[in-house]
Amino acid sequence: MRRAVARRPRHSPQRSWRRAVACVEADERGAFHLVHATDPEAIADRLPPQPEPSAVLGVHRIRLIGTLDEFGVARHVGHKVWAKGLLIENGTERRLNLVSMTHLSPDCEYSR
Repeated sequence: MRRAVARRPRHSPQRSWRRAVACVEADERGAFHLVHATDPEAIADRLPPQPEPSAVLGVHRIRLIGTLDEFGVARHVGHKVWAKGLLIENGTERRLNLVSMTHLSPDCEYSR
């Protein structure tokens, strides 16, 4: 009798709990993205301190997934936010399964 062995997919995505400061953008298909996002940081504390509205933006783009209506993501388009969730990376795309979004500023001007 052969035993079934669970095998890990060859290209399984990496997942970890992360947070980032970014601007929210909607694309022509109705998908939402974090743009000018900071490098997603690992979440070490259950309640990390909230960034200031003047927090510096980054250069990353991350697609938002999950129960976005529940978090009112559409109301944040064009705003600076602090997003937390499960980051999924597969080499070609970064996705954040959103668990929390905090409004930081109604303006989202990006300057390097």
